[in-house]
Amino acid sequence: MKSAILFRRILIFFVFALLSNALLAANTYRKSLWVWNTVDIVGITSEENRLINECISSAITDIYLFIQYNDELVTSKLPYQKFIEKCYCNNIRIWGMNGYRSYFSDQCGPSYYFSIISSMVTYNSNSTSKQRFVGFSGDNEFNQVDTWDCTIQAKVNVFHSGLTDAALSTTAGTGFWKSTQKQDRDSLLTDWVRQTDLAAKICHQAGLEYGVASMNWITGKSFTNAAMGNQTTPLYAKYKGVTKELYKHIIDYVDEYIIMSYHSNVVSKVVPMCKDVLDYTNTLHAATRPRVMSAVETHCGVGAYVSYCDTQNSTSKNDVAYGISQHFSYLGTNNASYSGVAIHDWKGGYQILAPASANTNAPGCVLGIENNETSTIDYLAPNPTNDKIVLQLNNTFGEVIVTVSGIDGEKLLTINSFSDGNLNQEIDLKTLNPGIYMLKTTSNLQENTFKIIKL
Repeated sequence: MKSAILFRRILIFFVFALLSNALLAANTYRKSLWVWNTVDIVGITSEENRLINECISSAITDIYLFIQYNDELVTSKLPYQKFIEKCYCNNIRIWGMNGYRSYFSDQCGPSYYFSIISSMVTYNSNSTSKQRFVGFSGDNEFNQVDTWDCTIQAKVNVFHSGLTDAALSTTAGTGFWKSTQKQDRDSLLTDWVRQTDLAAKICHQAGLEYGVASMNWITGKSFTNAAMGNQTTPLYAKYKGVTKELYKHIIDYVDEYIIMSYHSNVVSKVVPMCKDVLDYTNTLHAATRPRVMSAVETHCGVGAYVSYCDTQNSTSKNDVAYGISQHFSYLGTNNASYSGVAIHDWKGGYQILAPASANTNAPGCVLGIENNETSTIDYLAPNPTNDKIVLQLNNTFGEVIVTVSGIDGEKLLTINSFSDGNLNQEIDLKTLNPGIYMLKTTSNLQENTFKIIKL
């Protein structure tokens, strides 16, 4: 009899393990935040706490932290180590990030860009696993008229914004960096692919991920493609003898591809902006394709309907949260490669949206279940969730009491007792508002706390 019961428990355990992992894979999305003002945050306790507390309350999973080669990342790494360790304690991954329009190899050369990544690699090699960057994200926009040419110390329109591919001149003398306008653009796009390839190699050799943020209009289907003179066909690039769509070249090398899908109208604007990239990445093997993320703009002064900050009746963090939930619903459905949303950006927008981020209290250290080696729970999924959490209890702890509280400590749900004869439990969270909650398990042997996210 005992052996039969044990067999059933083992069978139930594996069934719920598979179910939990499947649910987790289907419902977990990343939510990232660009932070450009690193020097105003790292090493300043109140600003670090303000950022981390907002990330906790907004369910942000990743921060893209702007770094430079000549900052304290290598010369005085301790502030970064302390900050990243605080983020690690709250399940927030830290990426290095940089972006500028003269990093392509046409004139100035990308050596400075690569040196920034190398400084991050050096930092990681001298830090513990809890203090390390997980990857690097490049935000390089090549189309703007303020592309810097360091040979003449001036801004030039080397992309020739406003002209379609067909309208580019092939007459010698019309180019800035090359002989013709057509050669200018072709060279620029090839350089972007080359830089992506080399940067990814540097990161991968160091055990880091590499990602890019890319303009949505390069696929040719966009509501903001004026930079290409309303061209309705994709940009193409030739690299290593292969000519194909630029975005497909980039996708070949990256682990994460962010589409700058900046618009507050998700259904009619954002979804078409993302369609081509998602259609392509959905066809790639799950083990090798990049994570594809959409993006929202919160920076003030960008323009109505492009930025939530400038859009009437949409200027609060709740409005952004609702918009992001639409991203998840409309882009996550039937798109296996879709992985979440990136928010642009912290200081210039999201920090000041109502309610303004003001919590400078020291954040606690709340590790997720994957960080707990000895736990009253073996599996907890899906997390984030829309309505319910499935628990697989560890039967070595006997009776377990489960409570769910807000981040302010207010107890909201109590499940009086679970016995070790009833290991699999489902907790209904439908009555809770979207946000961050703490699930606490108490047994005779120990207590554990887990962060859960209600979408």
